Amino acid sequence: MQSTERLPASQRRQQILDVALELFAERGYSATSTRLLAQRLGVSEALIFRYFATKRDILLALISSPRLQDLEGEVARIAKDPSLDLEARWVSGIAALLRYLRRNQSYFRIIYDEAQRDRTVASAYLEQILARMGETMAGHFQGSINRGEYRHLNPGLLSLAVFGTVFNLVVVKDWLHIQDGQQLDEEQTARELASMFLHGIVSSNKQS
Repeated sequence: MQSTERLPASQRRQQILDVALELFAERGYSATSTRLLAQRLGVSEALIFRYFATKRDILLALISSPRLQDLEGEVARIAKDPSLDLEARWVSGIAALLRYLRRNQSYFRIIYDEAQRDRTVASAYLEQILARMGETMAGHFQGSINRGEYRHLNPGLLSLAVFGTVFNLVVVKDWLHIQDGQQLDEEQTARELASMFLHGIVSSNKQS
């Protein structure tokens, strides 16, 4: 049971979002009612509706929360680190993305699941998470293209390929609990994926 003390509006709104995310993770979005959320918070259901007209509005607010800022800052730091060569930047960047997705697994899983059923949620997910992350990564890739580190590629497509690969790896390994006898070691996985993207999968002695 949460405290019923009076809170400033901004703090109360954030508290509702934080507890809603906890409940969505525990019970699933569909099985969580605003009444149950109010009970967990120790407030009236009417207070919930003072901040959010519907349960969907709570989910949409979670999508629009500034959750990507930490990852964007880490990616920017890695891209500008003069001590890292090209491959080291890739390894560090992919490792950071893996850690971020695993750390925020509940958040992404809830949104990803509901995006399959609700077009409004899907559009918000696409515009406010995927597109924003894609733009951030594409900007760094374009800088590498301009410096001659990469051949001329579509930076937007490259960013989607990288994000999609890492995202789906986390889905398969962590969300679906598919085990193949190996644990997902973040650093080793990052090194192998970086090598695949930078050097391909064909053995050098098989290339013409």
